[in-house]
Amino acid sequence: MAVMLNLAVAGPATAQMWSGGAGDDYWSSASNWNPVGVPNNNGTARIVFAGSTRLTPTALENWDVLGLFFTNNAGAFILGGNQLTLRAAGITNNSVNLQRINNSLVMATNQNWIANSGNLQFGGSIANGGYLLTINGVNNVTIDGSVGGLGGLTKTSTGTLTLNGANTFSGGLTLSGGTLILGDDAAAGSGGLTIGGGTIQAGGSGVTPPNTVTASGNFTIGGSSDLTFAGAINLTANRIITVSNSGVTTFAGQLGQLSGTPTFTKAGSGTLVLTTTNTLANTITVSAGTLQIEHSGALSTVAGSAIVSSGAGLYVKGGIAVPPQVLTVSGIDPSGLGALRSVGGDNSMAGGITLAAGTLVTVDSGTLTLSGTIITGGFWLTNDGAGNLNVSGVLTDNGGFVKSGPGTMTFSGGAANTVSGDSMINAGLVLLNKTDGMDVVDGRLYLGDGIGGREADVLRWMANNQLNDGKELHLRTSALVDLNGYSDRVS
Repeated sequence: MAVMLNLAVAGPATAQMWSGGAGDDYWSSASNWNPVGVPNNNGTARIVFAGSTRLTPTALENWDVLGLFFTNNAGAFILGGNQLTLRAAGITNNSVNLQRINNSLVMATNQNWIANSGNLQFGGSIANGGYLLTINGVNNVTIDGSVGGLGGLTKTSTGTLTLNGANTFSGGLTLSGGTLILGDDAAAGSGGLTIGGGTIQAGGSGVTPPNTVTASGNFTIGGSSDLTFAGAINLTANRIITVSNSGVTTFAGQLGQLSGTPTFTKAGSGTLVLTTTNTLANTITVSAGTLQIEHSGALSTVAGSAIVSSGAGLYVKGGIAVPPQVLTVSGIDPSGLGALRSVGGDNSMAGGITLAAGTLVTVDSGTLTLSGTIITGGFWLTNDGAGNLNVSGVLTDNGGFVKSGPGTMTFSGGAANTVSGDSMINAGLVLLNKTDGMDVVDGRLYLGDGIGGREADVLRWMANNQLNDGKELHLRTSALVDLNGYSDRVS
């Protein structure tokens, strides 16, 4: 009886090509290889798979190889059996066919797994004892098994890497190109997550990775499932994060910076929700889509500013009191409602607001209170929605206000408004409740749009002397003037 000893003695690299000529699927059958002979089991054999003969090679013992290579004419192989140890040659798929490797794998050095022409899929566990695994290629790599060890993982190139396991590797995960799909809360391992480019998205019904995120470059959040970042998100410089996810993307961890005072721009048509106190020390810009804040410190506890571009939206939710932050806002949101929108609870914003264009403020329900100075800049501030808007700060400059929608708009506070342009009440109820003698407008006021029947558009006094004596009040057929027991005088 012949006995073959596989001695782990390093030597020159050799190439063994699978031929399947032995009539079985075993690596240990010499006639399954070309040239005939069992591959070295000492880390020097480059294992090559070609053709379509016996597509399920099985290792009946642990094997130590230099790497695995699938040629351009390789069929759809499914590798199985015992553990494979991989060295510097890594894994390359030059075939258009999906190659499945179900063995448990051990990394013995830094290496690349390359999906050049077809996809790669891994079903077994992967032990990374402290090395760097780089995934690249224009096609897709799926790792269904768990990845453990002290090593790290980097995703480059344009293909997609899907991590479906509850991974424990601690060397960190870096995304610099292509797409990264996280199919489990623990998919990114136990180290940090560095994103320098590409697209990250959630798989399945959504995930909540706990990793600290370092944004070392601009990147995209895509997909259609909810993705919640539970760890801190730290910017290394000015960053643009494009949210195209049709699900909800949430930053539940603190948004801040590693150093300096970088700016943050939320781009893309999707929604980004901020649910905790953030520490950004510079401008937050919403250039597209929606930024929803659900914490009083979400726009930062450090004095800064926020800009909402036309076509984008800043949503406020949850009964929060936003401290003074300078806000520049214009236009409407992606749905045609307010560029500034209160979507739930009684919310307040204490900072100054500057209109960069005609701006719609929508209050869906509850009350939104604006207590800072609002600089109209020659534009109209329009209020709509079923909820209530309380302007307790000063409305100033040469613009005006427009009231539409069924809700109530209240003017209150102890200082007079100085808006000098025309203002209009086209729907709903407007309450005049400033301190006696403090004017609500310094321009002409038009009450009623002639739509909705008699007394559909209501102007009601809650205190004396709310309108400038020298300014005009114009009434249409749908108007109702309700002095409510108070007195005033208009031109």
